[in-house]
Amino acid sequence: MAILQDKYTDLSKRVSRPNSEYNRLRTQLKKLRSLFPPLDTEPVKDKERYRLAQEEINLLTQKLKITPSVIRDDSTGTRLYYNRYADD
Repeated sequence: MAILQDKYTDLSKRVSRPNSEYNRLRTQLKKLRSLFPPLDTEPVKDKERYRLAQEEINLLTQKLKITPSVIRDDSTGTRLYYNRYADD
């Protein structure tokens, strides 16, 4: 078992790295939500601008849901672990 673990575990690289696209989308979404809070907290002066901002928030939320927060590919390292199960 240890031979396979030594062969396939690359300790020189990280297994995953942060996804910059995910962080960018998250920052944009946070800024928009702070500029346009929900309707029940403050009265809205410009309803059309608020509606467009809410559409943008919904679009960014959908993009954020499908974007992975970390990247795992060939440029990142690998780890091999063994799980041991005991039966009675």
